[in-house]
Amino acid sequence: NNSLAGYGLGGTGTINNSGTFNKILNGTPVSTLIAPVFNNLATGVVNLNSGTLTMNGAGTDIAGSSYNVASGTTLQFLGSHTIPGTVSGTGNVQFGGNGRTHLISGDYNISGVTDIWGECCGTTSVSFTGNVLNVGTTLTVGNISNGASALDFSGIATGEASGFANLTSITARNNL
Repeated sequence: NNSLAGYGLGGTGTINNSGTFNKILNGTPVSTLIAPVFNNLATGVVNLNSGTLTMNGAGTDIAGSSYNVASGTTLQFLGSHTIPGTVSGTGNVQFGGNGRTHLISGDYNISGVTDIWGECCGTTSVSFTGNVLNVGTTLTVGNISNGASALDFSGIATGEASGFANLTSITARNNL
């Protein structure tokens, strides 16, 4: 019995999403954790419409998949993820975890906040190699609890000028 099951999907295994995964809650927004590996397949759509959705397990997505992040919500990738699909919306996205690697080779278009952080004892690496259309109004990079972060935009396909046009704040938290 996993105590997280009341707030999300606990346990082990793999979820292969080829349909639509909606995170919607009427009332007070809550955080929802997905512990198993989560692969968003070519026709997979994740709609985050309330609170925080945490992808705690790793995942290898397929081109054509998408994550839609609504205003006031936060999508967290804490397990290593490869994302050749689309991440878009008016909400916030966080990439973190202890020693995790996140590769974003699809379209990235977030108008909220992009936050990259490492945890204790490891480096979180985030590489953008696709089309960076918008990193949002705030880009925060750094660590919490003695971790480290590495951010790489050197391989982006497009967005060298426009993808950063909406930034009003860049924050380096502790050591980069």
